[in-house]
Amino acid sequence: IKSGSVVELGRDKKGYAVFSSPGMIETELNILDTLKAGKGTVEPIMSRDEAHSFIEKFQKENGYTLTDGQKDLFTEVMTTDNQFVLSQGNAGTGKTTVFKAVRQAVEGAGYSLEGYSKTGKAAHEFMSATGSFAQTVDGHVLQRETEGKNLSRENTIRVIDEASMLGSIQTLKEIEFAQQDGARIVMIGDIKQLQSLDAGRTFRDCQE
Repeated sequence: IKSGSVVELGRDKKGYAVFSSPGMIETELNILDTLKAGKGTVEPIMSRDEAHSFIEKFQKENGYTLTDGQKDLFTEVMTTDNQFVLSQGNAGTGKTTVFKAVRQAVEGAGYSLEGYSKTGKAAHEFMSATGSFAQTVDGHVLQRETEGKNLSRENTIRVIDEASMLGSIQTLKEIEFAQQDGARIVMIGDIKQLQSLDAGRTFRDCQE
């Protein structure tokens, strides 16, 4: 190993040494700094009272009985003033059902909803459930890097599902794209189930 190309960060809970590279450390610090910088930078789409009224009407009109967790996620997306939102989405909690409501709510306020995920299966499920545009993160990154332009509409909310499966480099790229485009990001992942396939465990680090 070239001197300085890998550094020891410390020990994990089991006592094993943890290593990284200076470049990866810089990438992950950039992610954390950008998430912090996005706090309080956007206007809420709804007030809390408006969000509660909307979700109650949505349930009645569609015959749904949403859980408290689903209602909380909807309310957070609609009322936050942060450009970037992270949510621990446990398996089987009905995330796509929530985003049916989110799409109706944001489109009524002049926004558009898009979905991105690590796997094509999840992207297809998001598109089928919500009727919104969806794509894999890899496809989105490749498209942006080769075509060099944003194909999204203005006032876009981007849901990144399976965020816990993204490596640090992919996560930073999506955050940077959102900054360039003035888009908002809602990152949803499950640190207990789906882990990053690439270098980094950014979603867990951001939660911590």
